[in-house]
Amino acid sequence: MEDHGWPSVIQPALLKHPESGRIAIFLSPTYVDYFLGMEPKESQELLEYLCDHMLQDKYVYQHKWTPDDAIVWDNRRFMHSSGGNLPSDTRYGLRTTLAGPTRTGRYLDEDTKAGETLLAD
Repeated sequence: MEDHGWPSVIQPALLKHPESGRIAIFLSPTYVDYFLGMEPKESQELLEYLCDHMLQDKYVYQHKWTPDDAIVWDNRRFMHSSGGNLPSDTRYGLRTTLAGPTRTGRYLDEDTKAGETLLAD
């Protein structure tokens, strides 16, 4: 398990979207260490399988930026990342979170912050 510099949390890998009712894979290969209850090799194989599925060309949108573009997405339905920028390019990002139900996770090590709930977006 990697030390990311923050406490590990337990979250579901599948999420039922509250409006559409559709099931979404809710994970990021950057932040998932393993699946609880699985052997490390089996867990890694499942993570690779799910990531290979999610990153198929038919599911990937790559935006071709032009001045004054803005993109809004629903974190409960889309995995996102930035990329394709030259080091000399100027990027400006603004995060906005709308009011509504908040997902919660719990710390993997319950002694980390006993009694606290970690809010996850």
